Amino acid sequence: STDLSNNVLQFASYGIDFAELDLIDEVSPQSIRAAKDKLYNLGALDENDEVTDIGQLMNKFPVGAEYSRMIAEAMQPGVPLNVRVAASNCTQEGNALPSAKVTE
Repeated sequence: STDLSNNVLQFASYGIDFAELDLIDEVSPQSIRAAKDKLYNLGALDENDEVTDIGQLMNKFPVGAEYSRMIAEAMQPGVPLNVRVAASNCTQEGNALPSAKVTE
């Protein structure tokens, strides 16, 4: 099954519940619930399925939810430069992220 986490997070950031969309291709409620659960566990959605501050930051990165959470965490104040650089250079499915210019 396809991971819908990025789609669910993107729509949630606009105040739209992905489960309420009338899609051409049907998406199982279980897949949507699994995506919401993953986003909740990553801290991107709160208990009301509202996007958190970290979720808003995660939405800025064109990678999977786990990767965007790692990058968002690496951007927090006090994180050492080498950790920030390592996180910004992670890859997903062979697509490298642009190297980050990080200043402390």
